[in-house]
Amino acid sequence: MRYILKEKHPARPNQERSCIVSWLSLDAYLNDVEDTFPTLSYDVKHTRPKVKEMRTPDPTILERLAKYQTRYNRTEFVNSRIRTYDVAGGTLDVPMFLSGIPEHFAQIRYMHGKDLKLVFSPEVHQSSNCEALYMRGAAILSLVSSLESSGNRVEVWVGWDNSVDSDRYESRILVKKQNQRLNVMALAAPFCDRAFLNTCEYNMISHFLDTKSVGHNAGITLRGDITIDGRYDSMDHWDSEEKCLAWIETMKAQISTGKGKLQGK
Repeated sequence: MRYILKEKHPARPNQERSCIVSWLSLDAYLNDVEDTFPTLSYDVKHTRPKVKEMRTPDPTILERLAKYQTRYNRTEFVNSRIRTYDVAGGTLDVPMFLSGIPEHFAQIRYMHGKDLKLVFSPEVHQSSNCEALYMRGAAILSLVSSLESSGNRVEVWVGWDNSVDSDRYESRILVKKQNQRLNVMALAAPFCDRAFLNTCEYNMISHFLDTKSVGHNAGITLRGDITIDGRYDSMDHWDSEEKCLAWIETMKAQISTGKGKLQGK
């Protein structure tokens, strides 16, 4: 298996099971989901994992994401390069040279921002309106794109924290490393498709806790510079394009001013 398992309490008779399971790529997670399903007994299996669909999402999801991202990307981006001029060095600016301006050599200085971690819990996939999921997913992806365009490096984790009676399972999936380019197709399923939970995560709960119950999602304990915890009462932040745009700008402003941890509110 490809996961990293941290058991807080090893499974013993009459003792609660509590484990944190981490994957260092979405592909590794999906491979484990696919390998695990055939090993589950009939009485704990959920719907067969739609691993292929998770890798190549429904074109409708991609179309809706693209539609909203195009609109959200009209927000103000901070340029990651600053151009300065000097009397020597750099690149010759011919028009300025011909105009007799002494400072006719252009120098470009690249801005390097912060290393940021974004943590996203897809808890509300199961009950929220699909259109709201598309808008929320597009807003998060647009925020990541905007932050990286201004010189920041963003790491993205998806996670699910589930409690069944006294047993607890938490998944942490690194879906984008800091040095990776943003891949909308790879992130569309965990960000927007409710099948990610009921065909993948539910079966992994069965694997680690040996139960068909999915219990209660308590909220992922992993924290980042931006944490979008998936609470039901937070969905109104993404139920209109105007609110999504306002959320993106608020997050960018708070990051630029360094005002503490952000909870996606």
